Amino acid sequence: MKKISFYTYNQEHANVNLTKNLTDFAVSLGFEIEEFGNGVDCVIVLGGDGTMLAAARKVAQKGTPLLGINMGRIGYLTDVEKDLGEYALKKIHEGDYKIETRMMLLGEIVGEKTPFVCLNDIVIHRGQNPRPISLRLDINGGYVDEFMADGVVIATPTGSTAYNLSAGGPLLSPEAKMIAITPICPQSLTARPTVVSFDNEITITTKNLTQTLVSYDGEPIFVDGKVSEIQVTIKYSPLVTNIVKTHNLSFYEVFRDKIKKLI
Repeated sequence: MKKISFYTYNQEHANVNLTKNLTDFAVSLGFEIEEFGNGVDCVIVLGGDGTMLAAARKVAQKGTPLLGINMGRIGYLTDVEKDLGEYALKKIHEGDYKIETRMMLLGEIVGEKTPFVCLNDIVIHRGQNPRPISLRLDINGGYVDEFMADGVVIATPTGSTAYNLSAGGPLLSPEAKMIAITPICPQSLTARPTVVSFDNEITITTKNLTQTLVSYDGEPIFVDGKVSEIQVTIKYSPLVTNIVKTHNLSFYEVFRDKIKKLI
């Protein structure tokens, strides 16, 4: 890797001094620094998981590898904490790293023109409505269940550590080719978390109430209020996210370390 760029999602994580210090260090190692969006070999992401997700969506078409330097609280997707940024850059310069390829989801709301790609999850939620909503689940065109709940999370293995985990969903290994379907606070004994193969097509249908929310990686989608129902189809995307790792810790070791921050 010779050409790199730096990416920061918002001003909260825009630590100017750290960015300058890392940039200067990268130049001293021999890296060429380019603006984000130009053709580079790697993007250095400064921030937390939200910043990594935003960067992943922006580079998905090119598949540019991402190295995350955590400036947030948890940082499941990042590689190192901010005080080890120079260490990680040196590892990349020496070629001492590996790249993990993570699957992404392709979602589309029936009637809407623009599909969306995400790394973590797609969520259909009751929003500010104090009552649960009715959700119908179909897989590969076949009816599975209809249940009342606060919502449902459709997660990739990467997203299994996020909202999916908080909602009682399963923890999936990053390399698994699976999709988790997790109801949020269901009012049913039959609506349980479900794991399906990555090549299944999932359809969620619910009434288009004023407060109903659809989001991908935490980004809201504004649905046309004139339609009576919301139908979201979800399947795996041919696009992937490549994440750089400069350490030899397993996914489960990292998970245990990160989860301690929540205690």
